[in-house]
Amino acid sequence: MTGGGRHGRGRGSGKGRGGFKPNQSATRTSQRNRSVSAAKRQRISDSDSNVSEIADFIQSVSDVFDELQNHINTLELRLDDMEQYSRRTCLKMSGIPEPETATFDEDTDSKVLSVINEMIIKPHDRKLSLRDIGRTHRIGERKREKLEIS
Repeated sequence: MTGGGRHGRGRGSGKGRGGFKPNQSATRTSQRNRSVSAAKRQRISDSDSNVSEIADFIQSVSDVFDELQNHINTLELRLDDMEQYSRRTCLKMSGIPEPETATFDEDTDSKVLSVINEMIIKPHDRKLSLRDIGRTHRIGERKREKLEIS
């Protein structure tokens, strides 16, 4: 054996390391790279799909949140309406004459201010203004003589 080395394979045998031809090694590397690339493309595709599903879920949660926020706002308004008569600052006045022709746009604020500032508050005390009043309106049925304002 001349220049053959072990197992009869030498430099002149035309085979590379491990008994493979150099082009087979490159082919296997290329196949591995394609396989890895295909796996990466699949993972990217799966990730895109997951991102899309997550975006849809976030949108549905956002829609539910908006709906609940609107419901909370409605309930807060209803609660405020229900509490308006139970507050300690509520004052009920009676004996304020009702106009001959009752209208829905009667200025009960100015009538209440007039009664309080002219008849109740002492001359040297601070007068009330519209900012001091939360709400005024007539309550009860319309009477010919007098109707209460609260």
